[in-house]
Amino acid sequence: MSFVIVEDAEFSKNKIPVLVYAYIVLAIILPIINIIYQIRSFRFYRKVSKQNLDKKLSKFLWIGSASFNAFLLFLVAQGIYNNWNRYLSLDYKSDDFLFMSIIFFPALLGLLEVSLLKKRIKQLKIKRGIKEEIDDIRGVEK
Repeated sequence: MSFVIVEDAEFSKNKIPVLVYAYIVLAIILPIINIIYQIRSFRFYRKVSKQNLDKKLSKFLWIGSASFNAFLLFLVAQGIYNNWNRYLSLDYKSDDFLFMSIIFFPALLGLLEVSLLKKRIKQLKIKRGIKEEIDDIRGVEK
């Protein structure tokens, strides 16, 4: 499968389009942010007794993880767009779809995970608040 980054760009030994540099920077920075997000968000998947809801997850990490998954979806869409003529003329290989699905489905799952985790944290905080109110009414001390 050929992913063409910039259409009609003249590549010479000394001249590389700025857009290529932007893609390279995004391809380096966004996965690092996503890994940090996954490590820091792991505490919200633990058992209730081990969860630490007092520490907040930075909005920068939320946006970075969503951006990483959106970037992967963008790369798949760009690969489809750049090879559209081949797909219409049925001149494609099964490896093309396999490669795109290897990128596409984890990106979709990543976006779903980011949104569901945000909802889960809200629900956990509400449950904890209700439990603390009930314990205050009962007079239970920690």
